[in-house]
Amino acid sequence: MWPHPDAPLTPHAVRSANRGPVRIYLDAGHGAVQNSGNVGCRCQLEQDHTLAVAERCAARLGASRTFEVRMSREGEARPSYSNRVAEANRWEAHAFISLHSDWRDWPVEPRTTFTGPNGEECNRSTTGAGFVTIWNDEGELADSRAALGRSIASAMSQAGFLAYDGRSYGDSYDVDSTPGVFIDRRGLLVLRRPAMMSTIVETHHAMLEAEVARWDEVHTVDVFCDALGSGVLEALATSSP
Repeated sequence: MWPHPDAPLTPHAVRSANRGPVRIYLDAGHGAVQNSGNVGCRCQLEQDHTLAVAERCAARLGASRTFEVRMSREGEARPSYSNRVAEANRWEAHAFISLHSDWRDWPVEPRTTFTGPNGEECNRSTTGAGFVTIWNDEGELADSRAALGRSIASAMSQAGFLAYDGRSYGDSYDVDSTPGVFIDRRGLLVLRRPAMMSTIVETHHAMLEAEVARWDEVHTVDVFCDALGSGVLEALATSSP
């Protein structure tokens, strides 16, 4: 079972869209001024993980005629979240996807620490593996947001990724009917403000060494990118009139 090193991941065959190119605005989460995100089990920064995954997915999906992908940040750019949403709205993206890694704090959970290259100590966890997608149910875009979060989660599960059960989330999110999917109760800007369907994808638990190791594999990221593309196409087909 994921994230065991031998747990298989099966790529999706991303079908062609029955329309012009699908525009995906891919937000590499965090990376704003004084907002580097969580610190993982190897003392890695969340903003670096999300940028690497976004770059890989933008290249992989953008290489086809099915998708056009625009990234929220590149290199050393540090745009605010409001500027990212505004850019996606101007571009008239079909889907806004914000990539993150998770930090699941269980006070009763066994922990160890890792000493980083600069002498810093970073927490490690032994449980809490899995991905999550999050959508917001406010306003007229609620149905399309739900379709996007659920479709991506379903595609990831079918590919072999494990859905997280949300046991550490408390009142931050409500549980959706689809495994690995949660409903935002924090009023997150990147879920409420885009003028198109939107979701957050928490790719994995950043303090769990076994899962971090799997996400270091190029194959893992490629399978995820394909699942992302398949999920977007499925959501558009489901939510279109």
